[in-house]
Order: sequence, then C-alpha cells, then structure tokens
Amino acid sequence: MTLLARPVTASVRSVLPPARRLGPASVWALAGGYAAAWIIVGPSDGGWLSFAGQLAGAEAVLLMSVAIVLISVLPAVEAWFDGIDKTAIWHRRLSITGLLLLVPHIMFSSGHHGPPTGARGTDQQIWIAGGIGITPFLSWIRALDRFPSATRVDLFYSTEGAAPFADEITAVARTHNVRVHLHDSGARGYLTPDEVLAAAGHDDPRAVSVFLCGPAGMVGAFVRRFREAGIPNRNIHREHFDWR
Repeated sequence: MTLLARPVTASVRSVLPPARRLGPASVWALAGGYAAAWIIVGPSDGGWLSFAGQLAGAEAVLLMSVAIVLISVLPAVEAWFDGIDKTAIWHRRLSITGLLLLVPHIMFSSGHHGPPTGARGTDQQIWIAGGIGITPFLSWIRALDRFPSATRVDLFYSTEGAAPFADEITAVARTHNVRVHLHDSGARGYLTPDEVLAAAGHDDPRAVSVFLCGPAGMVGAFVRRFREAGIPNRNIHREHFDWR
C-alpha cells in the first residue's frame, strides 16, 4: 500500500490572518501609532487643548492621504480590503473622517485664542525681529485689536537706523500687554541674546517662548544662547532669511 503525505498548506494558512483583513488592520495600526507618537511627545506649548487640535489636524492629513493612496492604487490593494467595493467604502470612510477631524483642528489650534502665537506659545513670550524679519510680527501686532491676548510679550526690533513701522507698532503696543524694545544697531552695535534676556527679565526661562525672524547668522547665535540659558528647544520658534 502506498501512503500519501497529507498536504499541510491548509493548516499553515489557517494560522495566518486572511488577506482581506490586512488593509483595515494596517490603517488602524498606522493611525493609532501616529496618535500614540504624538501623545508620547506631548504638547510643546499652548496646552493640551491646542495640542488636541494639532493632533486632529495631523490625523486628518494622514487619513486623507491614505484615502488618496487607496484610490490611486486600487487594483493593487483591493485584495487587502476584501474586494474593490469595500476598498471604495474605506476610501470614503477615511476621507469623511479626515474632513470631520478638521473641525476640532480649526477650532482649537488656530488663532481663536489671541494673535497667531496665542495658540502656540506660552504666557510669556519674546519676539525678536532683525531688519525685514519684522514682517510676521507686524501682522501679529496688527491682529491684537481683533484677537486681544493676556500673553505678556517683549518685542525686540533691531534695525540699522530708524525702524520702519515703529510708530504703528508702539501705538498698538500701548493698549496691549506688549513691551517694545527698539534697537539701533548702527548706534549701539548688534543686539545680543544677553541683552534680550536681561531686558525681558523672566524668572523662569522654562516658561518662556521665543519667536525669532532675521538673518540666519543672527538667528543661529540667539538660538544657541537661549538653549544655554535654559529655554527649552521646543519653545524656540525660528525663521531666517538669507540675502541671495
């Protein structure tokens, strides 16, 4: 009598999850892992409410990106979602969820709590502008009448010679919690980080948020000194420009 070996393919397959489950499982794992990474890092500034709005926006972008990928490579992934019809359902589901997540993102992480920095920075802020680096701060100053804020701000504006928009800036600052420090580098030399720290006079550097915009060399030097002074890197927001 000839004995035939029993095929083991079926038993091996029974251990593995069906291919149709891989798609939904991968989506949930990706979204959950992304959210977990955000929560582990925690809010950099602005509190948990603002952080929740930022997380909602990040998840919205992620889910809508996955939805776009699904519809773009539909034939290649339909087996993972148990057919083309269910893949299309998942595409709609992810798109709608992403759109819904934009609601808390807009409500809690935008400028509804004050000027543009209100949702990002701490209650004690230092703004530093070098030359044309005043541009973003000028828009924030102008927004204070529409979005009043209790945030204490020290604005340092360094220029060579008379500072453009100085009258407008100081006029708005008088009615808000903003102290303006005009620095003429032509007459007084370059503004230094230690001058800024001394003039701002904050007792706890860990509670301070710094926003800088200016030449790359200036911004880099200030960032290094502020880190040495104890201001957390997550509280230092910078933008620089180079002349080409």
